[in-house]
Amino acid sequence: MKDYYKILALAKDADHESVRQSYRKLAKQFHPDVNPAPDAHFKFAEINEAYAVLSDPEKRKAYDERFLKAYLWMFEEMIDKSKATQTARSMNDMVREARLRAEKAKEHQREFDKKYYRTFRKRAQIILTSLLVFNLVVFTDYFLPFEKFTDVVIERDNKVRTLNANFPVEKALYFDSLKPGKKVQIARTPIFNQNRKLSFAYSGEMVVLDAEYNIYKGFIFVPVIIFIFGIISLLIRTDDYLTYSLAMISLMLYAVELYFIYISI
Repeated sequence: MKDYYKILALAKDADHESVRQSYRKLAKQFHPDVNPAPDAHFKFAEINEAYAVLSDPEKRKAYDERFLKAYLWMFEEMIDKSKATQTARSMNDMVREARLRAEKAKEHQREFDKKYYRTFRKRAQIILTSLLVFNLVVFTDYFLPFEKFTDVVIERDNKVRTLNANFPVEKALYFDSLKPGKKVQIARTPIFNQNRKLSFAYSGEMVVLDAEYNIYKGFIFVPVIIFIFGIISLLIRTDDYLTYSLAMISLMLYAVELYFIYISI
């Protein structure tokens, strides 16, 4: 919307005489007959247009009302844009602060974890090293020559029970011949006394049965994993969390290992 007051260089409260004087002055200045400037004709037309409105009280009143509404609309739009900008800035600030708080919380948690795992690292390393040595003994026990002794069957259910051993054996294999009182020969490992083989006479021949299960049969992966974890802990000494985690897993596997060692004696 054109600002006629600005075109005639007038204040908004200019009286009729001021409008007339300003028009006469500007009309003389920009009349195409006296002003050779290229835009003189355009400016002269604007001056006449502005004077036609501002010199007529009714037209001026209607123009002032329209101009005021347009100005208020522009002002409200500016306020809305300003509020939107402030809201966007506030949201950005809130997001930025939330991110900073999250980063601080993560950093605090990392520091806590480092301190926590560093505190227990030495104990975890002792556990892993001890289990490493223990399983070296387990592997040694596996490869050493068996100890053999003669024993007598006293009971049979899911195992053949003798005076000195419990030997797990499949029921379908010669189970009926292993009656209480029958003499058998048992071969076991020398360190952990893991029953490995059961020998007995059957139809004039010597039958040799392997134990159905023990730590060396079906569950050998348990000591192998514990042994590998121990080696890893010795090679990677800078990761406290890794050492702690390996120790916890190894302890759980160690409990399984001890269980199978116990039931295979």
